[in-house]
Amino acid sequence: MGQEKLRKLDDGSNRPLLVSLVALLLGLTSASMSVAQRGQVRVQGGLSSIHSDGDSRLAFDASDYLNARPLPLPRSDYAPTDLLRSEKADGEGQPGSSPGSPGSGRQHPEVLIPRFMLKSGQLLPQSADRAYGTSKLPFSTSRVDLTGNKVSTSYPYRPSGKLFFKIGASSYVCSGTLIKKGVVITAAHCVYDNVGGAFHSEWVFVPAYRNGIAPYGSWSYVDAWVWTDYQTQATCVSSGVICTNDIAVIVLAQESGAWAGESTGWLGYGWNGYGFTPEDLAQIKQLGYPVSHDFGKKMIETNAQAGKLSTDFLENTFWGSTQTGGSSGGPLVVNFGKRPKYNGTDKGKEAKPNRIVGVTSWGYTDTTIKLQGASWFTKPLVKGLVDVACAEVPDPC
Repeated sequence: MGQEKLRKLDDGSNRPLLVSLVALLLGLTSASMSVAQRGQVRVQGGLSSIHSDGDSRLAFDASDYLNARPLPLPRSDYAPTDLLRSEKADGEGQPGSSPGSPGSGRQHPEVLIPRFMLKSGQLLPQSADRAYGTSKLPFSTSRVDLTGNKVSTSYPYRPSGKLFFKIGASSYVCSGTLIKKGVVITAAHCVYDNVGGAFHSEWVFVPAYRNGIAPYGSWSYVDAWVWTDYQTQATCVSSGVICTNDIAVIVLAQESGAWAGESTGWLGYGWNGYGFTPEDLAQIKQLGYPVSHDFGKKMIETNAQAGKLSTDFLENTFWGSTQTGGSSGGPLVVNFGKRPKYNGTDKGKEAKPNRIVGVTSWGYTDTTIKLQGASWFTKPLVKGLVDVACAEVPDPC
C-alpha cells in the first residue's frame, strides 16, 4: 500500500475562513450562547446529542440546496501495515442484526430546486467506473437510475438519501439511510467536527433525492447523536480521520402525523461481522451522493468485496470505490435487494436481506488508489447508539 496520504472524503475544496472562525468562537462562548445558536447540546453516558430548537428546513432555500458542498475533512499521513487481519477479535460476540421494512412506497414529491436553477448541461453521459485502482480491489461504481427510469424510488434504494446541514451560514451535504421509521444512520463527521470541537446544525434528510426533487418530501431533525469518545478523538488515529466510531444517528421530526419511513421503508442493520465470512470478507453495496458523480444530483452505487483492516486501523472495513465527497455517511449493505424464491439451493448463512454493516467514513488523498473505509459495526457501537436515541424519543422507532 505504501505511505500514501489518507483523507476524509471531499472534493478538494477548502472550508471557508468564516466557518473556522465560527467554530473557534463557539468553543469560547458560554454554554447558554451555544444553546441559543445551535440548539441544546446534551451529554448522556458515553453519548452526546444536539436537540433541535425549530424546523431545520427553514434554514434552507433553493440556493442552499443547489450550492451545498461536500463536507471538507482533515487529511492524514497514516498508512496500514497490512490489509486483512488474520483472525477475529477476542470477545467480539456473535453476528446479529435488526430488521428493516419496505414501507408503503407512497410518494409526496417536493421541489427543492426549481428546474430552471439546475444546470442540466452539466449532466454527463451515463457511465460506470469499473475494475480497480492501485489498491487492486475490484469494484463497479455507477448510477442507480438508468436512462429514463427511477430505480432509486424503489425499495431497498429509497430509504437512502441526501443529508443537508449547515456549518455557519454555508450548506453542506452527506448521505444517510433510514434504519427505523424516523431514524437516520450516517457518519459522525456529518454531525460533529471533532477537530473544531462543535456540532454542525440544521440537518434535513431527503430520501431518494433526485435532480432537485424530494419524491418522499424533506424531513427536519429532532436530535442528532454521536459517541463522546468520537468528539474527543479518543477512538481515532491520524488527527481524527480514522476512528472506531465514526457513526451517528439523527432522529427525524414527524410531518403531518407521518414518519418518513412509513413511505420509504427502512433498512436493517447488522453487527459483529454480520454477512462477513470467517475471513472477514463480504460482498457489499455502497450507496451515496458523491459530488464527483453527476455533481451529486443522483444516487450512486458501488458493488464491491469488502474486508476488515488490520488492528492498527482500529477495526475498520475497507472496499474499492470511486465515490468521493458527499458519499460520507452512505450505507454499506450486505444481502442487498429483493430475495428470490429458491429452487434446488438455499440462501446461505447470515442471509437476511438489506442489512447495513457500515457507513462511509474516509478515503485516500491519492485518487488512483480508489479505496474507502468505515468503522466496523460492533453490537455496542451501533445497537447501543440506536437504543439510547430510541429510548429518548421512542415514537420514531
